[in-house]
Amino acid sequence: MAPKAWAVTLFPDGFRLNVGQVEVLTAFYDGIRLLVHGALKSIDQELLRPSPYKVPGDNHIFKGSIGQFRRYPDALIVAPNDFIQLAGSTKTGRPRAGTPHRVSHSSGLVDLVESVAPRTGLEKAKRLFHKAGLSFPAIPEALAGRLEEMGQWLFSTRPVDNSPYCLQEYVREVEESQVEDYALLSHAGHGVNSYALHYYLVNGPLRMFLQLGWGGVYMDAEADAASIRDCFSMVDRIIQSAYRFQAGERLTIVVSSFYGSFLLLPGEKLENC
Repeated sequence: MAPKAWAVTLFPDGFRLNVGQVEVLTAFYDGIRLLVHGALKSIDQELLRPSPYKVPGDNHIFKGSIGQFRRYPDALIVAPNDFIQLAGSTKTGRPRAGTPHRVSHSSGLVDLVESVAPRTGLEKAKRLFHKAGLSFPAIPEALAGRLEEMGQWLFSTRPVDNSPYCLQEYVREVEESQVEDYALLSHAGHGVNSYALHYYLVNGPLRMFLQLGWGGVYMDAEADAASIRDCFSMVDRIIQSAYRFQAGERLTIVVSSFYGSFLLLPGEKLENC
């Protein structure tokens, strides 16, 4: 949600989280100030005040000590998420494009929190892509929750025995055997310039293998990131369209910056790979 519209700022005695221009959370030695959405009847009403921000809905400010905050862990975890969704959206419902504050104000604080806070494989992958300036591809919900971090720049729902750079091995596997649905994300390659971002997806009738050049010493990082963004923008539409195929039909899409690209429609077979 609005990945470019947040910022964390560190102060001598605490820190502040902004979404857009709104101070969603401030935490200092003398107390916590938290923006929440909805009627929180389980919380001592003396700790709540009406929100002054022009964010739609029934919004309040929780203001109390750390001890008071810890009395209501469930309510004060869910309610801020709802407020962040609202604060991070424009009046038309689109994600906000930015914030007057810079994320780099306190990047070390963000890294510290991420190092100690448990995160799902999907969350880790999204954060890694965001820090690298890359868009993130759509992953079917049934697979997204199973995504695990397998190694450096490697996330998958299946065991990974071969380097994702060996594209032909993965394509040949689905052509020659029955393979359970899986999703794989990786940055892999060899030498100094033969590196690519890999997104492999086997999901129902769809077998899609994307090997998109990125990360090589002599590559244009900005141009490659733009190409990846354009490619990933089509992934969700492809996933949805694939459900139209009949039982037993298969659609295979292979896109590679190094080995060429091809499309196999239902009934077509791979001759050489």
